[in-house]
Amino acid sequence: MLAKNLAHAALLGGNTVTFTTASEMLNTLAAEDSASGLQRRLSRLCRPAVPRADEVGYLSYGNRHADLLCEIVTRRYELTR
Repeated sequence: MLAKNLAHAALLGGNTVTFTTASEMLNTLAAEDSASGLQRRLSRLCRPAVPRADEVGYLSYGNRHADLLCEIVTRRYELTR
């Protein structure tokens, strides 16, 4: 609930927000066939000012999904530095 309220406040403040579940996000990324398609999708996910992924710790993920999650976190970190 706290994350939803923060995302709502960010929207009211004029920021862009994305909302998805971690499994939906990672499954979509893992299904990409080409490297260029994966890069485009990663860029789109990292573009909003406030990205929000629900249920990150709820499920266990394989190595591919863990690598993709790490890539998203790294890209977001690079954007905020």
